[in-house]
Amino acid sequence: MGKYLARDYQQALPSFLDLEASSLNPLESYPTEVAWSLPNGSIHSHLVYPEPDWEDWNPVAERLTGISRSLIESHGLAPARVADALNRDLAGSAVYCDGGYYDQAWLSRLFKAANRSCRFTLLDISLLLPAPLGATPHWPETLQALAQRAREESGPAHRADRDVAYLIRFYALVRAELD
Repeated sequence: MGKYLARDYQQALPSFLDLEASSLNPLESYPTEVAWSLPNGSIHSHLVYPEPDWEDWNPVAERLTGISRSLIESHGLAPARVADALNRDLAGSAVYCDGGYYDQAWLSRLFKAANRSCRFTLLDISLLLPAPLGATPHWPETLQALAQRAREESGPAHRADRDVAYLIRFYALVRAELD
């Protein structure tokens, strides 16, 4: 998935993160998949093995993601292994997502299950998307068109690695538009 490498751009990329989950129930849902990128654009992705008390499951989420409970039970990594990999790759970094509250809640649930502290800061991608001052009068429409193009180039949504590829591509398109 790391086809948008930093060498394709002029500088290192910010790191991005996306999570998929068992549902959108804010009290019961848990992460089923996490992906993140490094400054060179490479993407790492892991399914997350469910903890014994992670019982929430929504068939709609399964249809959207293609991630079944049996898939994460057979191929998922323990939350501690995933949290350790995240910290190894992202410690001390600002990491950007577009899932706001949900991504933060699922990331917190992952680290709590792993009995680890998260050693990076999760921020909203909107912080990377400045509104140019008067230079682009139709900036919201431009952003929408760039987001659509990035999604088309990155593949369908709702798999963490494709969603991280989308964030990388969207960021690159916005930067190119502003340069």
